[in-house]
Amino acid sequence: MSTRVVLSGRSQRSIWKVQHWTFLPRSAQIEACPEGTYGIRKGLRSLQECIPCRAGFFCAVPGQNTPSGRCEAGFYCWRRAVSSMPTDGVTGNICPPGTYCPIGSSAPILCPAGTYSNTSGLRYQKQCLDCPPGSR
Repeated sequence: MSTRVVLSGRSQRSIWKVQHWTFLPRSAQIEACPEGTYGIRKGLRSLQECIPCRAGFFCAVPGQNTPSGRCEAGFYCWRRAVSSMPTDGVTGNICPPGTYCPIGSSAPILCPAGTYSNTSGLRYQKQCLDCPPGSR
């Protein structure tokens, strides 16, 4: 089965397959799901059918049918992240002091009790330092 698409007022050849990552708005112009989102099925009817990239992942380019990958260690990604290392504070950020972020983090994780960190971007719990004796 083909889909007839009209672009710029002229009839185009039949399109046999509308890609997973595109949607067909009422204007009959094929458009890609924007960065920060992806499409999981063929022939999406509207932008609202594009899925926001989930927390811990990023969607770097328009027209994807899966997320680009997981957020880098040392960073956390919220929904709609477009970078594996976001620093905008809207889609994610570098892990702040006192926390660490393994690969694919959706939020910073506090260093365990009795440990601390005064630097940002920690990747592993073992990077948290032991508190000096007698400190709180």
